[in-house]
Amino acid sequence: MSKKYSYEFKLKIIQEYLNGTLGYKLLSKKYNISSKSQLQKWINQYKKYGKEELKTKKCNKKYTLNFKLDVLRFKQDTGASYKDTANAFGIGEPSFYN
Repeated sequence: MSKKYSYEFKLKIIQEYLNGTLGYKLLSKKYNISSKSQLQKWINQYKKYGKEELKTKKCNKKYTLNFKLDVLRFKQDTGASYKDTANAFGIGEPSFYN
């Protein structure tokens, strides 16, 4: 089961990162965040969609088969990274960041 972090906590860490004091790895260690990729995900969400995206969602989004195929075709045709592909389609919390 994944740990839930508060909106305020996420925002605090992101601001510390953006102020340039520590990098992903050291901030993750300092605040006992499960992994640096978790922090990277928050920062990507914040930069792309703003602070509202950091709030916990109440339900999972359902995607149609055609939407999923469009995402896969885009990634294959453009050679975009997983993160860039997710951003291009407005997928705020992709599970395939690396």
